Amino acid sequence: MLAKMKMNTAFVLIFLLAACAAPVTSTPVPVPPSPIPPTATLPPLVLTPASAATGTLISLTQNGSFTSKPFTVTGKAFLRVNWREASTGKFMLVIQNTDPAQSGTPYGDVTFDNSTGPHARFMEYPFIPGQYIIKVVSDGPWTVWIETITASSVPVP
Repeated sequence: MLAKMKMNTAFVLIFLLAACAAPVTSTPVPVPPSPIPPTATLPPLVLTPASAATGTLISLTQNGSFTSKPFTVTGKAFLRVNWREASTGKFMLVIQNTDPAQSGTPYGDVTFDNSTGPHARFMEYPFIPGQYIIKVVSDGPWTVWIETITASSVPVP
């Protein structure tokens, strides 16, 4: 019986609180104006490499999928890998160290791009001495070139 009275008291309190609550209105709340006018244009994004190029190690221009002949990197260095492609589907760029001992390391198979084109990009990446090949999967024209660059602020591992 005591439990039933407590339940009834709780029900009455909830009912009274609900009756005292402010009524809900459907008046719209004004939205402050945007600080950027809708006609504003943003300046174009310009990507600037961190280091100046000092030479081109290899340059390839092809149409469709391709695997290069080996090229040589003679010492530890950051190299800038550049690519520009006009595919309509998947584009993949992989640089592979031909030394089987490098498999599974950061210097083995490095995928620089695996996305839908067209686009142009670059990446600075550490290389160790060795023989490398460039593998491209594409359904359109592309150019890949690797540049030697001035000393980077990031040490080569």
